[in-house]
Amino acid sequence: MAYKFFENFTIHKFNELDSTNSFANQLLKSDKANHGDVIIAGFQSGGRGQSQNTWYSGKDKNMLLSVICKDININVTSLFYINMIVSIALYDILKIYLKNEKIEIKWPNDILVNESKIAGILIESNISGEKIKNLIIGIGLNVNEEEFPYYLNNTCSLFTLSKNYFNIDEIAALFLDTFNISMTKYKDLEKKEIKDNYESHLYGINIKKYFRRNGNKFSGIIKGINNSGQLIVDVNNEIINFNNKEIEFERGSN
Repeated sequence: MAYKFFENFTIHKFNELDSTNSFANQLLKSDKANHGDVIIAGFQSGGRGQSQNTWYSGKDKNMLLSVICKDININVTSLFYINMIVSIALYDILKIYLKNEKIEIKWPNDILVNESKIAGILIESNISGEKIKNLIIGIGLNVNEEEFPYYLNNTCSLFTLSKNYFNIDEIAALFLDTFNISMTKYKDLEKKEIKDNYESHLYGINIKKYFRRNGNKFSGIIKGINNSGQLIVDVNNEIINFNNKEIEFERGSN
């Protein structure tokens, strides 16, 4: 049989969880997890995003899942490449449903449609030495959410964009299949190919954007991503590499 990164997926569906990533973490810590376990929830009472942010989602409205990658022993230097592969997989499936919309990947972990957020990624890793032992890849994709709270005015869903409802299980299966194909190819792909693909869809590339760092606002032009996953920004003709959480996009700049 030809090699596959995941030989199969085992789906674990729940009506409600605190968070799919938290549940996946519990499975790993109790040694009850298997490579390819997928945790899906209809609702998360404590859904998490980047930087301890919460993830808003109505009950049974959206795709909320976490994929467990166990005992993978991939080099730590590959971590952001996996992030890029996940982002590209989400981009690719959204293009199927939203052929005429502007879809972009916002560094480091969001997917935008027409500059509004439709999906977020939360990857948590267990590292031993120079190797990634386990990964939990959490995805929140707004699917059938009809409206959002006023404070999420830059947020959208497949429904708000198309006025159509979608089969969440079908989208989840398509994402898992696309991600598996990409991870299966990963060992044979040139890393430059992955990075070039990611940067071709990168939000704000070669455009002046406003950022905030340590409370201070500044402008710069995004030039791409380096091999460590840092954002490369031209600030007043000086090239600076920024880590995740070191800077943030100025609110309203997207």
